[in-house]
Amino acid sequence: MFPIRLLITLIIIFSCQYLASQNQFIFGDSLINEKGIVSHQLPDGSIWIVGSSMPDSNLNMDVMAVRIDTGGNILSPYYTYGTNYAETPNNLIYQNGRLIIAGEQYRPNNLNAFILVIDTTGIELSFQSYGQPNQSEQFFDIEPTLDGGFVVSGFSSAGIGNDFLIGKFDSLQQLEWLQSYDLASNESGVTILENPNGGYIIAGDQLQFFGSFYNVALLGLDASGSVLWNSVVSSPFNSGCKSMVSIGDEILIVGETETSTSTLFDIFLARVDWFGNVKWKGSIPQSDNGDACFDASIKSDNEFVLTGYSYSTINQNTDIFVISVDSLGTILSEEYFNNGYFEMGYNIQPNLYGGFITTGFTFDPSSGDSQIFVSFPEINLNTALNQITNNPTAFNLYPNPTKSKIFLPEYFIDYDFKVFDILGKEYFCEKSNNQINFQHLIAGVYFVIFSNKSGSKKFSRKVVKE
Repeated sequence: MFPIRLLITLIIIFSCQYLASQNQFIFGDSLINEKGIVSHQLPDGSIWIVGSSMPDSNLNMDVMAVRIDTGGNILSPYYTYGTNYAETPNNLIYQNGRLIIAGEQYRPNNLNAFILVIDTTGIELSFQSYGQPNQSEQFFDIEPTLDGGFVVSGFSSAGIGNDFLIGKFDSLQQLEWLQSYDLASNESGVTILENPNGGYIIAGDQLQFFGSFYNVALLGLDASGSVLWNSVVSSPFNSGCKSMVSIGDEILIVGETETSTSTLFDIFLARVDWFGNVKWKGSIPQSDNGDACFDASIKSDNEFVLTGYSYSTINQNTDIFVISVDSLGTILSEEYFNNGYFEMGYNIQPNLYGGFITTGFTFDPSSGDSQIFVSFPEINLNTALNQITNNPTAFNLYPNPTKSKIFLPEYFIDYDFKVFDILGKEYFCEKSNNQINFQHLIAGVYFVIFSNKSGSKKFSRKVVKE
């Protein structure tokens, strides 16, 4: 386990810039390049922002993490993690009170993949790299599995060019298997999901034999990693994927694509089933100067929220966007975030207080400095800062405080729920009809997160166990 290196120096002053829109925040320092890449909100409403930091002149990039609240207030030091090599995080999951971060480690002659585990106070628990001599490996995506473990996807240079790389870890973060898959001349596994019927589906970018461009490739595996099928979301234009989300019987894939009218990228969308069959594909042309989608989140059964970057003719800069679309790519609403420079949105997550948390960075080309950019579209900050949730459904859990059981309103009897302590550790609590049993828990403050079956509605309540 590597020691945590806390950025403390008398000549560096970190700041949080509160912008005029009241829901955009910039964190960083003019002497250090930082990028926000992914975030996770704890049950108490606070948010861990994870990204990259370049604190020295040797370009020794580290993994960076900082905890904030929804008012943009910094709740922790700026932590950095890593080794004597450079590391960049790509995605994370939250399991059992831990943030599990996947990424890539830059060595002199190759890349290694890594898994970093930290707790919800920022303490590093483990750091493990994965790689073979004289070849490169990278973990780009990480997703939880139903058995309490997780899977990762990325690439390996074991064959000719790059190949899909997939790994399965158990609930103790121990590697069960790691395999590469050569589908063509060059491909990279960008994003992965567990199939609800067993096995996994991976989406990535694949170089096409009949041209010098990429298309989105799909690979289906069983639970042991054996190949079941592979397919391509074919297009005569250069296209690639960045993320995908499950929407029941189908999967929504987002990314970027060229079109017949532009060699610069537009937002790419596709819907496929769990066997790789394409149900629909399309693009959203936002500008003629290059646009791309990096992440998507579900808002309702037929509404999805996207983030990425798009060129603004009004600002004459590339801005972060948050666009709501239906399943056919029709824009329902859109919002842009501009700090006067180049902005890019990497990650979007639902906010417990309503709306979504968008994480990315802003870059000033004149100074060469990049900083963390976080926005909270649709959120009511005054409400969020003073109560557990601002959802429109008024309900109470009773008795609260409780010594044993709490009773649920009838509205929530069929909702799924999870119980966390103030540090984010999850606890199992049995539910019988309209009661949740807290009797086995020690005295303290807990948070109950309710969600409907589709995950489109989430509500939170604080419970005190006596």
